[in-house]
Amino acid sequence: MINIARFLPLITVVAWLITLALPVLDSGNGHGPRIVVTSLGGDPFDLAGIELPFVLAWIGILGCAVTVWLLRSLTWWSVVAVLVTIALVALGAQLITDPPTLIWGGVDDQGRPTGGMERGEPVAGALVWLLGIAALATAAVCGFLGSRRVRRVQRLSNAG
Repeated sequence: MINIARFLPLITVVAWLITLALPVLDSGNGHGPRIVVTSLGGDPFDLAGIELPFVLAWIGILGCAVTVWLLRSLTWWSVVAVLVTIALVALGAQLITDPPTLIWGGVDDQGRPTGGMERGEPVAGALVWLLGIAALATAAVCGFLGSRRVRRVQRLSNAG
């Protein structure tokens, strides 16, 4: 169980790396203003679009992926991983329930008003993101169960 708990956060990191280029939300407009959300917040590889909640999510994910290899007992790591998972679910739920929206207007070549509304809709990257969240949640459970098993075996070996 502990080995599984150590491997699964790496899947989360890979999933979030994929969603740097594969959008989580996309308005799909190819001819005007477009909304694209990746795991850093804005357009793929656009450093100007980085948003703080996404940076904090990355810090939590990378922190879990690194510290799982540094700690001998994963009990407290599992608690932190559950909290990071809850934060990631909340971030994703906020994006889905209140997607970014852009209302725009303008004038065409003949002076007629134009305009529209763009809304970010979940795309393939959202499934990859969910896979990463599920991997971290599973790692937290495996880490907790593995730590309990190790403690029980140690207790039995000390008693005998």
